[in-house]
Amino acid sequence: PLTGANDLVMDGRGGGYDAGYGVRVAGGDVWVAGYSRAVEAAGGEDLDLALWRFDTGGRLKAGPFLRPGYIASAQAAKSVKLESFAGSFYAAAARSEGGLGLVKFDQGGRVLSERRWGASYISEIEATGIAVDGSSHVVVAGRIFSGEAARLGLWRYDAAGGFIDARSVPGVGAARPPRPASI
Repeated sequence: PLTGANDLVMDGRGGGYDAGYGVRVAGGDVWVAGYSRAVEAAGGEDLDLALWRFDTGGRLKAGPFLRPGYIASAQAAKSVKLESFAGSFYAAAARSEGGLGLVKFDQGGRVLSERRWGASYISEIEATGIAVDGSSHVVVAGRIFSGEAARLGLWRYDAAGGFIDARSVPGVGAARPPRPASI
């Protein structure tokens, strides 16, 4: 647990990996989702999806709860977004090979459901936001990209984690109105 500024200093030895990308406060605790790899697995290429539970003072209470081999450590677009709803936690995370995963955890860190979405023509997907709408659907916003081109993507899931649909804006730059003509 962090107790002061010196706790944030790393010496570069060891080879483990722990990084938080999404955070939620729920039930008086701080929940963090990200990626993790044990020191002894330093030669491994994959990072595990991880969920940690802290008290509001920053002390680790539980976790990491892991989903193994979620993303290659060399993949550029590492992203995890976290949402809480009705006592569950939804982690939307970039996966290896251009995929997007949605994992539903209970408060004990147990996986209630896990879904993966991907397409063969996509090089990478990045989760950029997550929310629950008025119909209890989990909505994930993201960036679908290949090279320099990126498209806006939306994925919808029911409260149980079941996939509803995925949509993207057709054509790069199509999510904005045309520029006005110059005078």
